[in-house]
Amino acid sequence: QIGLLDFVLFKENPEFYASYAMMNEKTHALYTEKMKIKVMELGQSGLATEEDRKWKLDKWAQFFKAENWEGIKMLVKELPVLGEAAETICKITADEQIRRQCMMRDEAMRRARTTQRFMEMQEREIKEQSRQIARQSQQLDQQSQQLDQQSQQLDQQSQQLAQKDQQIEGLARELAAMKAFLEAQGIDIKQMV
Repeated sequence: QIGLLDFVLFKENPEFYASYAMMNEKTHALYTEKMKIKVMELGQSGLATEEDRKWKLDKWAQFFKAENWEGIKMLVKELPVLGEAAETICKITADEQIRRQCMMRDEAMRRARTTQRFMEMQEREIKEQSRQIARQSQQLDQQSQQLDQQSQQLDQQSQQLAQKDQQIEGLARELAAMKAFLEAQGIDIKQMV
């Protein structure tokens, strides 16, 4: 793989052109010579080594960083091998249908990423709301249990009051009967008090 980067990959150790291979982390034995990752940091061409310049990698970096066709044409004059790449870029950008397809693909990918982020955000919000609903449901269950307990207590108190009312009515009847008995005996209750 060849990566053309328009940013610094390792800020603590910037490098124009680097080659990375896969190796065993413990023994540092190389996995294979056939698979490597080559990275060219386009903005670091000032760090190009003599070997990089020998292979004209700095010119390739200038080619990919060129902002207009005039810059590309000047580089092609210096390094004719860039002409084929320039023609390919020219054909691709000149073909309106391909450019439109690329733009549509880019827009579709951008929308898909936006939709994905929106859906992830909605999913997080739904999970948070679900947690809140679960907490509120627990609180309502607790309150319902408390209300049931209070209702039971009120029922017990109501039964106790009914019993006391019956006792008071019984005592009132007994008192009325005693009063009637005493009056029948000719005893004046007012003098007794």
